[in-house]
Amino acid sequence: VMFCDQYPGELDRKAADAFLDRCSDSPDWHSGVTHQEDMENKLTIRSKLFVSEDDDFVKQVIDLATQKLDRDLVMVDGYLNIYPVLHHGTKHQDLMCDVVALVYLHRPWEPEHEGYTVFFSEDDWNYQVDAGMPYSMNMAIFDGRIPHMAIPFTEKAQFDRITLALKLRYANRIAGDRIF
Repeated sequence: VMFCDQYPGELDRKAADAFLDRCSDSPDWHSGVTHQEDMENKLTIRSKLFVSEDDDFVKQVIDLATQKLDRDLVMVDGYLNIYPVLHHGTKHQDLMCDVVALVYLHRPWEPEHEGYTVFFSEDDWNYQVDAGMPYSMNMAIFDGRIPHMAIPFTEKAQFDRITLALKLRYANRIAGDRIF
């Protein structure tokens, strides 16, 4: 798994905040609409807001992913996942794309908040192979075939976990492409 730290000029916090302001105008942002449910624990994502590839911040993220992978990428799907404290995602793969880019847009994160993005073996979904810390404004780029999930923030966080998830495909795809 390749993680990109925040470098000056790569992902702009002001642009991210403006993006979040635009998204917060959506009725789903405040509605508590549930789009995904973990049947075992009954914990849910509060909202899943779809985003446009025409948004300036989304373009900035796609451009950075393209630069880091040195491959032209196009967006297949994109959305914000908003997880309240103690809520988490489900273990899954993103098979409709080649690359997933996650950008953590929540407030500054500390290790005691937990809420990692956890990655599992493709061969054994019970075997954890890595975990990424969701530092604010960090971007994780990984192969969509890698099983992954968000684990919950602890109550110490006192804020929602907000992740921009972009599902990307290679513009000039070659059969069997793997990014890492």
